[in-house]
Amino acid sequence: MLASKAELMATFVNRILEKFMKRSLLICLLLMTVPFISFAEGEGPVVEEEKSQIQRAAEQASKGMTIPIGKNSYFKYGLGVQTWFRAGEMNPGSINSNTDQPATNFQDFAMRRLRMLAYTNIENKYFFWTQIGITSHSPYDKVQAPIFVHDFWGKIRLGQTDNFIGAGQHMFMGLSRLSLVSYWRTTSLDNPSFNFPQVNVNDDFIRMMGVFFQGMTGRFKYMASINQPFQPSSSSRLNTRAEIAEGVANGDYKEGTAYNLRTSELSYNAYLEWHFFSKEKPGFSPFNTMSHLGQNGRFLNIGAGFRYDGSNMGYIEKGVANPTADDIKTHSSLALATDVFYEEPMAKGAVLNVYAAWYNYDYGPNYVNTIGVMNPGALDPNASIGTPQGAGISQYYVGTGNVGYLNVAYILPFTIGELGRLQPFTALQYKDFEALNDASTQWDFGAHWLLAGHNVKLSMAYSTRPIYDEGLNWVDSKGLFITQMQFRF
Repeated sequence: MLASKAELMATFVNRILEKFMKRSLLICLLLMTVPFISFAEGEGPVVEEEKSQIQRAAEQASKGMTIPIGKNSYFKYGLGVQTWFRAGEMNPGSINSNTDQPATNFQDFAMRRLRMLAYTNIENKYFFWTQIGITSHSPYDKVQAPIFVHDFWGKIRLGQTDNFIGAGQHMFMGLSRLSLVSYWRTTSLDNPSFNFPQVNVNDDFIRMMGVFFQGMTGRFKYMASINQPFQPSSSSRLNTRAEIAEGVANGDYKEGTAYNLRTSELSYNAYLEWHFFSKEKPGFSPFNTMSHLGQNGRFLNIGAGFRYDGSNMGYIEKGVANPTADDIKTHSSLALATDVFYEEPMAKGAVLNVYAAWYNYDYGPNYVNTIGVMNPGALDPNASIGTPQGAGISQYYVGTGNVGYLNVAYILPFTIGELGRLQPFTALQYKDFEALNDASTQWDFGAHWLLAGHNVKLSMAYSTRPIYDEGLNWVDSKGLFITQMQFRF
């Protein structure tokens, strides 16, 4: 077991070094030596210059509207929105979803997220949180986007400790820090999707209903939950045993390949973390920041997590003639992850962020799934070529196999006028799925203009995604450019 893990890691490192990382790794290593050199010389981070009036007003507004309801009790609410402009290349064999005309590229405006949240603290003992909003509303949807409940839960502090128990529809899930990321406090423009391996398959935009545990003891922080997965009747990704058998029989599904299966089994999740430097105490919500912007100390956290879903995959073994529901073999899914989070405040307000993670997914033989966020394209029925990953901007985001991830961000040590700081970032994904003949790599390059920290920022990024041919070989890469305006108060 240990040997196989070591071989996988060696393969990952060798491929990256050979193809893409010779210069980038050298730059990263040089950057990472800077904080240690500065501390060795006794140069700690300096106090940032006086904030502008715009920054002070935005930071005050970011605290939300607070209504006191007692000495140690209050009610708060807030708003958040992310709007996008996108321009990018379509996958081969695509048509524009609005015009039904063949398309090789597109551009659009879209709203990635709208959030309205409210929460209550009663004597620092009882806590209640609700969040409603819209996720991924684009010109390809219905005119009236549905507003729905994302979170609705309560929790209780256990004694005078930093340990809690709660229940409801929640996101106190497992796997990794990136799987618990706050949408508005990222160091990339958006999440990379593979960190949510079952998103909208058997959960509700990553949320489930169940009981959760959250807490911290010394430098050890944890989060765990036991949940009932959703089984939406309208989901095209969940199948009955009979549907899988029928799909294999008529050629729509492949034998020897696992598909998502309806099940009544529970889902078990956990994420455990050790803090070497500054501590991150359990917050009101489950959501993590990927950058404290240098304001809360120096961080080095190492974490590990898992997600286990019982008997939620089904497949037909190769060579079964005229398969029926009785021929379905079930398979439980197990996702594992390890990660490292590092933040170093430096001189003149500069901040270095590094996040690295390794994911191992076992969803049954040859399982692979695709995603296309606010997909502008559909399959062209008259196209002579296409891609198995789907039309538009679809890509393979998760499957049985391994994913490696590295994200590096750096806040520059100067302001742009009086309007905040610039935070360039880059991210690398490496995916090696059993169902595909070739492993792939993809990049993100971009920057955040932090007008008022995470609360008001402008972002832009260019991302690549791999393109596979019908033989499941990696043959090309396509690009996507996004600009984002984010406001949260």
